[in-house]
Amino acid sequence: MQVADVTVRVLVGASMPPGAVGAVASPQAENQCRDLCRDWDLGGVSQYFQVGDLVLWNPAHAVAKLFARMTEAMVPVAGCPSGVGPDVGRDEYEVDPDAFAAFVDALTARYLATNHPVLTTMLEGYLPAALVMVQRSGRDVPALELPVVRDNRDISLNRDAFDPDGDRLRLLRLAEQHAQAMPR
Repeated sequence: MQVADVTVRVLVGASMPPGAVGAVASPQAENQCRDLCRDWDLGGVSQYFQVGDLVLWNPAHAVAKLFARMTEAMVPVAGCPSGVGPDVGRDEYEVDPDAFAAFVDALTARYLATNHPVLTTMLEGYLPAALVMVQRSGRDVPALELPVVRDNRDISLNRDAFDPDGDRLRLLRLAEQHAQAMPR
């Protein structure tokens, strides 16, 4: 299958050069995108993920929104509630530390037990920041210490990427790097 070059209509007010690669959007799609983009640009500087008065993380607005939406997307993967409440309108997300720790533990167990390289990479995009938040809340992630049993839910037939010891070390290294870049 080959993708054709088409001119992209402007969805958020900026102009693009003629001949740009993309898809032509309907007026309804343009309006929907404009509304979604407005949600991402509320002019806020940062948002807080916190447990009561304890700030776990104070990222930039767009980073916070992305993390919150990634959290929502991970709920079915974890099979349990995330423990991250919605933005309460004051640029704050209240976190239930026990529920969030259980959620991150379930995702970590899935990450360590899969042989699927794409699932591993997708979870690696979320878990390091989540692990830092769990640690800052004073909770633990037991899956990082337990023996790993291979999970056959997400099997990669092309490449076997089952490496729980290497994955554990990589995840902890990424979390350590993220912690240095995650202001409170």
